[in-house]
Amino acid sequence: MQAKGYGLTGRWTWLYPITLTLHLLEELWAAGGYHPWLASHGGAAMSTVSFLALTGAGVVALSAGLALLREDWLQWLVMGLAFFYLVNTAAHLIECLLTHSFSPGSFSGVLLWLPLALFTLSRTRQRHGRIPAWGRLLALTLGGQAVLTFSLWRPLLWQG
Repeated sequence: MQAKGYGLTGRWTWLYPITLTLHLLEELWAAGGYHPWLASHGGAAMSTVSFLALTGAGVVALSAGLALLREDWLQWLVMGLAFFYLVNTAAHLIECLLTHSFSPGSFSGVLLWLPLALFTLSRTRQRHGRIPAWGRLLALTLGGQAVLTFSLWRPLLWQG
């Protein structure tokens, strides 16, 4: 991955797909897996294949949204992933607080995604004094996470 112009160049950007893989492995297997955990707490019941398809669709949607947002989409993908990693980690932590249990994905979110995202955004800000289009990036990732959260917690939300 190479994203010129925003200090988002170098081998360290490969930490994004590596940490995404580790996060998905945690969500698949830690504490029985995220999708069984979700179903046991009132969320959507889904198969492993459905969970992977939903996750994959989210990654594609984020990438497509960023590609439409900017012509120089690769650097925006890295910044967009940084925002998504922050928002998704926060969602896992909120789930832990609300359910008083461990939400699979929290561990990798806090230990891997949070530092990587903060490093990315800090590096961008140091080089440019600001994070370009941060409002649009944040809105895109918050919107994506809201759709994901709603689809996963839909059964609980619709209970009378």
